[in-house]
Amino acid sequence: MNAVRGVVGKAQWLKWFLYRSNMTSIELEDEDLKTSLLGLVVALIEIIKDTLNLQAIKRMEKGNLSDEEIERLGNALFNLERVIDEIKEEYAIKEAVKSVREGLDTSVEDILGIEKMEKILEQIGDGVRNS
Repeated sequence: MNAVRGVVGKAQWLKWFLYRSNMTSIELEDEDLKTSLLGLVVALIEIIKDTLNLQAIKRMEKGNLSDEEIERLGNALFNLERVIDEIKEEYAIKEAVKSVREGLDTSVEDILGIEKMEKILEQIGDGVRNS
């Protein structure tokens, strides 16, 4: 349940970010619309996966997970990574995903500055832990 709340929190943060940046669209460099759209979707899934990885590490460091839970979580995250890699390979979208991720990273850094972004993400993470 905390992972779901974390994802919802990140989605709310993304909405706020897009509103603050007056960003109504994300420019995709790939000419094929299907490839670009799939690249965007996979990039967002990767961002969610990265967030889940960070939350899992924090929970392990705090001792909030049993050995069985750590094993299940590790396997699930490993399998998710494997499937993402397979999709990127199968649909030849590695560059499209990379382009979307780099564009989002640059936009966030330009608008908020890296220190402010880290503080916001930390606050979101604290809110999830306190839920």
